[in-house]
Amino acid sequence: MSEDDPDDFSIGDPEDSPPDGGGKKPKAKRRRRDISTLVLSEIDLFRGADHKPYAGVRYSRGHVETMLVTGRTFELHLRGVAHDIHGVIISAAALRAALDMAEMRALGSGDVRRVWRRTAEVDGEHWLDMGGGDPKGERRAIRITAAGWAIVPAEDVPVFFIRSDDALPLPEPMPGEAQYGDLRSFINVQGEDDVLLIWAFLVCALRAFLGKGAYPLISVIGEAGGGKSTFCLLLHLLIDPSTVTLIGLSEDVRDYAAILPTRHVVSFDNLSGCSASISDLFSRVATGGVHIARQLNTNGELYTAKLLNPLILNGIADSFGRPDLQERTLVIALERPAERRTDSEVHAEFERLRPALLGLLLDGLSAAIRNLPNTVVEDAPRMADAAHWAEAAAPGLGIEPGRIVAAWRSNRGAMERAALSVDDLARSIITLLDEVERDSGRAEWRGEPAELHRRLSDIAGERVTKSRLWPSNAAGMSNALRRIVGPLRNVHGIEITKGKGGADSTRWVSVRRGP
Repeated sequence: MSEDDPDDFSIGDPEDSPPDGGGKKPKAKRRRRDISTLVLSEIDLFRGADHKPYAGVRYSRGHVETMLVTGRTFELHLRGVAHDIHGVIISAAALRAALDMAEMRALGSGDVRRVWRRTAEVDGEHWLDMGGGDPKGERRAIRITAAGWAIVPAEDVPVFFIRSDDALPLPEPMPGEAQYGDLRSFINVQGEDDVLLIWAFLVCALRAFLGKGAYPLISVIGEAGGGKSTFCLLLHLLIDPSTVTLIGLSEDVRDYAAILPTRHVVSFDNLSGCSASISDLFSRVATGGVHIARQLNTNGELYTAKLLNPLILNGIADSFGRPDLQERTLVIALERPAERRTDSEVHAEFERLRPALLGLLLDGLSAAIRNLPNTVVEDAPRMADAAHWAEAAAPGLGIEPGRIVAAWRSNRGAMERAALSVDDLARSIITLLDEVERDSGRAEWRGEPAELHRRLSDIAGERVTKSRLWPSNAAGMSNALRRIVGPLRNVHGIEITKGKGGADSTRWVSVRRGP
């Protein structure tokens, strides 16, 4: 076999023994190039709109999988091609050469395509990926238009979907078999408004954005035993099923920059508190943001992660005390059921209703596309575009016009009340005014910032003031008050004002309860 023989795909290293029959050993450089060419010969390489290298790999069942060239899945695929098709075990050096060549070809390609996760929008049509392991054909997807929705076979899907390894398939949707109130079969919500807001979150979460977009967050609160974790899990499984759900909270922003771009919906469990940096990060994720950091093991190269995800949060209200996060969050209050059911019973009921609920959700998405241009929302909440989309979807869900937006507006007040009820600083201010009114008959406290800090710290007690969340001095107290001044005014009628006066321009703070 000559050195230039195209069938020479031997892959030993330079120290390997010569092939049977003796003779000179082939040059390692040539061998690596040949195996790289062979394993990449049937792969469609292209550059994504996110400037990352991608590969389209066709499988024996006829469907095409989109993979990130720099990911572990693509590496395993190349190993499989070398072994199963060419009958060789690829060496580490040859594999590295193949991966480098694939990345070079993909990034150097003039073929730029948009890659999507779970949802997509192409030429005005919305698409929903049915997920991995679809028993009736890999890579089927659901086309959603103003006229309705339909399941489309893989060969007719014009979308490049990429999935995380943990993605699970959606069920076969059933049209016309569910009503929006069926959610109550496995979710213990307190009121009708909560049911409407859950559907608002669901139809918004399956909306795809070509450019700038926004997703409302959904947060569940309630006493122990109300099924909060189960609620988050089932909501996640309904729209973006995965084996990885209910992730624990991390205080390292880099963890989120690694997790969020690899999936569509992300759920977090058992939040007992939220730092200012993570609260701000969740706000950016809801409305679209970018995380930039230096890429490890490089000379100053930057890693850029675009963040735009629907988030499901299970935690108590003090996790969401910052106003920006409050305004982006729909709060669902759960109550303990009158009759407790086992987890297996709840999940069995969910699985029974799941195909019909997905069908109703698709009806809502189709209605949103159809009705959006003619839907008017007056006095819209902060997430105006999301509320507009949810209101346009209402007829397809069987919900009367105006009810979703009305529930959305009232939910903001509920969010503020819930946040203040567990906010140590807010509770201390209310107690301070109660004491002043009891002792003097006045509904106002006035004094220097340092004195206010001392009085509120005494009221809060040592257990609270030793927490990292409690301001350590008057300046920190001033900054913390800015966070709750709006909710205190809206919920309790408490006004907080600051000023300077006197010959020495002494700073003062006034805390006053209005009539």
